[in-house]
Amino acid sequence: LADQAQEVAGRAFEALYAFLQDSERLWSMGEQAVGIFWDPGSLAPPGPRKDRLRQIALDLNGTLMKRLRAHPPVGGELSADEWLFEGLGELWFQQELNMEPQEWLVAGCLQVLQHFGGRMQELVGYSAEKLQAVPQNEMCDLLMRVWTLERSYVCGLFEGSAQPPRLEFGIREVLAEIRRRPLVE
Repeated sequence: LADQAQEVAGRAFEALYAFLQDSERLWSMGEQAVGIFWDPGSLAPPGPRKDRLRQIALDLNGTLMKRLRAHPPVGGELSADEWLFEGLGELWFQQELNMEPQEWLVAGCLQVLQHFGGRMQELVGYSAEKLQAVPQNEMCDLLMRVWTLERSYVCGLFEGSAQPPRLEFGIREVLAEIRRRPLVE
């Protein structure tokens, strides 16, 4: 069954890649589309499957970056936080795919972070004082957004550039808020 599973998986990857040739579909998924291919690709043994998944991830990353570059980081059609989170995701995958970080992308992410001055209300929709008011159904999204920001700082995505402003709170405070709440069934 292993050979059949490999064949079916390969066809599924190609079908999804063909589906994402529609730029609106790709844009609606954003950088997550790159991860659909590179997450399993990074775990694949060296060989044709790994090479193909990397090629697809590079292509999708390039397409998304062209579209993101067409928008200013602040004051454009995209909200600044939407631009930032797409930009941070693309920057992450550039690192994962061993690409040189695009200077305009690093500068754009830093511009948005400096524009908001580390204020989490603007970056993720909640200040530290309002964490207790986060609805249960928004907690996972908040956790992921804060994790994305903190990961970008900790993993050196801005290495060699101006340091971004300090965030008002991080994943620690979000996890503490989750722990404080009763479990729901």
